[in-house]
Amino acid sequence: MAGKTGTTQDNAGGWFILMHPQLVPGAWVGFNDSRVTLRSDYWGQGAYSALPIVGDFTQRALRSHLIDARVRFDTQKKPGIWQTMVARI
Repeated sequence: MAGKTGTTQDNAGGWFILMHPQLVPGAWVGFNDSRVTLRSDYWGQGAYSALPIVGDFTQRALRSHLIDARVRFDTQKKPGIWQTMVARI
């Protein structure tokens, strides 16, 4: 698994995206009106506002076997266009 957090300007919102080979959940916590903020650098960060939502969702998906914790991303390097053309000759 991999994840990425984010924070919008002036702590108006925070987000988190999780990447799993079978599922890519994400959450955004914030306000459409930039005059309203989460008031602090702590709560404005996606790690504190959005990550718990995605974490809970993912844990429930794992527990109910909707996704498999043993699945891994494909790490085999695929040949590029040049290697494919040379192999045909």
